[in-house]
Amino acid sequence: MLVLSRERDTTIQIGPNIKVKVLAIQKQRVKLGVEAPNHVRVVREEIAQDPDQSGGIPGAHSAADAHLFPILVVEDEPAHAKLITKALEDCFLSHIQVVASGEEALRTLEAEGAEGALNPRLIFLDFHLPDMSGLDVLRRVRSMPRFRTTPVVLLSAEQRESVVVSCLEAGANAFVCKSVHFDDFRRSVARTATFWTSECRLPGSVGTAQPA
Repeated sequence: MLVLSRERDTTIQIGPNIKVKVLAIQKQRVKLGVEAPNHVRVVREEIAQDPDQSGGIPGAHSAADAHLFPILVVEDEPAHAKLITKALEDCFLSHIQVVASGEEALRTLEAEGAEGALNPRLIFLDFHLPDMSGLDVLRRVRSMPRFRTTPVVLLSAEQRESVVVSCLEAGANAFVCKSVHFDDFRRSVARTATFWTSECRLPGSVGTAQPA
């Protein structure tokens, strides 16, 4: 067992040439620095959070390249956007872009090759947007060749079966109901993100689960 202290430096010597130093300790994260010779391969891997210590959030992203997993959140309600972002950050997913309308989402996705363009590996899409239906956005997304297999999760307070079916038929990979209880909604988002970023093999994915 290694005991980390906020008051003093903690350095771990591994063999004659490798040192691991604790750079910062936060509430839920520890930042480490590794000194190693060039021929030693260093792999980044994060341990899942304990659900009992994180308000019921399922395991954090455990892939070595979690920070390279960009996510687009299309949500016009500020409180919901903040909650979704927090749920993703609790899963150690930090490359998140939030937009508040369908048109802004489509401009973001169509900006291929532009400087700073986002190429999301996962999209959370609200069903009710101020300028168009999330269903229309979904159909446009599926018409773009590079996003035909990108997981898209529809979010809505709608619970009618016809709405769920229409979203799935249009190409949604999942439909998550927005619970009136924020903690329940946050857990649903986190579980969905954990599945798509850690447990599911995606085309061209890095660090996702490999087939047996």
